[in-house]
Amino acid sequence: MPFRQRNWRQILDFFPQRVEKLGRALSVAEHAIQVFCEANIRCHIMFQVSKLVAFKLRHRREQLDLPPWDVIVPGKDVGRVKIAELLGELGQDLPVPILALLKNAEGDEEIPKDVTGVVLAHEIPHLSHLAVRARQARVVLVTCEGLSNFGELQNHQGRMITLIATSEKVR
Repeated sequence: MPFRQRNWRQILDFFPQRVEKLGRALSVAEHAIQVFCEANIRCHIMFQVSKLVAFKLRHRREQLDLPPWDVIVPGKDVGRVKIAELLGELGQDLPVPILALLKNAEGDEEIPKDVTGVVLAHEIPHLSHLAVRARQARVVLVTCEGLSNFGELQNHQGRMITLIATSEKVR
């Protein structure tokens, strides 16, 4: 497992684990436990560091003339391309696996169970709610800088495609 990915996995495994154990021991509602786990992550210095790292990565990509993709959750998934303004527009009961092309996300969305991958047309913090949920569900999550890069993917609307996202490239 790449170093960067292993570190995020360790952070996500470490912080919520204690909160979940305590919450269940106190019979706290599952939703409240999840909200508190996320708040615990966001108040930690690592969340702020992740914002700085994302800024520096973007700056380096520009300096080195690298592709504009930021792979938050790497992987390979197959699904029918569906374009939406927001994740909530897709609904919860989808007939086939979906690769969602989202123009916007606020970061606190829940991922519908039949969404296998998300490509977002703007940056999002690596420790946002959406990014954490994507990691937990092992849903590929990729962001790109600007709608012009996002535009070529929109030509695949309605088609079944394979999304392959690695730290080196997005295909």
